[in-house]
Amino acid sequence: MPLKKQQINLAEQSNMNNARRSLFFFGLYMIFGVGVGFIFMPMFILNTFGLSAGDDVWIRFVGLLGSIIGGYYLLIVRAKFDQFIPWTVAMRLYGAAFIVVIVLLGKLGPSMLLFGAIDAAGAVWTWLALRSSSKERSLQFLVTDRPLPELVIAMTLPLEIRLDTSI
Repeated sequence: MPLKKQQINLAEQSNMNNARRSLFFFGLYMIFGVGVGFIFMPMFILNTFGLSAGDDVWIRFVGLLGSIIGGYYLLIVRAKFDQFIPWTVAMRLYGAAFIVVIVLLGKLGPSMLLFGAIDAAGAVWTWLALRSSSKERSLQFLVTDRPLPELVIAMTLPLEIRLDTSI
């Protein structure tokens, strides 16, 4: 009996919505771009961006941390732990803002803005996916109709304040 070719839809096969997909790809970037890059090719990356290495061990630890964060992102997507996804928006925007400030202070060269742009683009992609997920009622508690700055502020409030409905 011949096998029929079936069209495989990634979203249907893995039940991956757009917000999860954005986090999945950002996780891959963290593992392979930041993690593996800084662990196995730290001097190449540092020289590309005009950074000094000092002792190359510290940058390998940065790679390790990046790959761990990326691994967490992939596990979160796989576990469908959607409550975590909006928190990544605020944290990635925080990372991007930090890079911009450090560049403006002259501590890093402007080539480092590429990393900040990747963080910001990933965060905005996730935020837009959350906003457009009106069919995804599992994400209803996020109140993602808020403008992006308001969402970032809401995500930085202590958890007990956000959960206390009497306030």
